[in-house]
This record gives sequence, C-alpha cells and structure tokens, in this order.
Amino acid sequence: MLVGQRGQHNLEVYYFDDDLLAITEVGFKDFEIKSADILDYSQLKRVTLKKGFFFRKMLVESKDNGSIQYKTSRTLLTDFNNKNFDALIKGEKERVIYEDGQFV
Repeated sequence: MLVGQRGQHNLEVYYFDDDLLAITEVGFKDFEIKSADILDYSQLKRVTLKKGFFFRKMLVESKDNGSIQYKTSRTLLTDFNNKNFDALIKGEKERVIYEDGQFV
C-alpha cells in the first residue's frame, strides 16, 4: 500500500496485491473516505518510485499515456507508509516497481 499526495488535494491510497489493484480517495483535511474503486492491472503501464532528500515521489503511468505524479514530504509520511516505500524501493534512488503486467 502506498499513499499518493498532490499538494492539499485529497490523498489517494493505492493497494497493490497480486490479483487486486484498488484505490481509495481520502479527504486531505477531514480524512473521510470519498471514494473507493477496484482497478484493472491491464490499464496500468508502470509505477515508479523516486526517493529525494525532502520528498518521496510516485509516478503512476497508464497504458493510454496518461500519468499522475505524486510528491509527499518525508516529514508527513507515516511510519507505515515509510516502511512500505522503503521495502518497495529497495535502497535505490529510483526504481520501477510495476511494469508490463508484473511486479519487478
């Protein structure tokens, strides 16, 4: 699970499982669940994580050439999200974690 943040817009929580890709939109200020959707992995092209000094970034690219870039301050990340991010990026500065229908 990874949390995507774009400024003070609602948070988008991505749940990656072998068979299930889900996204939940959570209010930035009130933490209310705004929506929850199950997505199809076939729509997803690539997910890339980048580790910066002040920010952690996640780039989600779809097969129709659309993309969403999230940037979250390291100070705002929860311990849980930090552990997930660190486990997925495996000590690298930048790492593709999903590409062409499979986790890498």
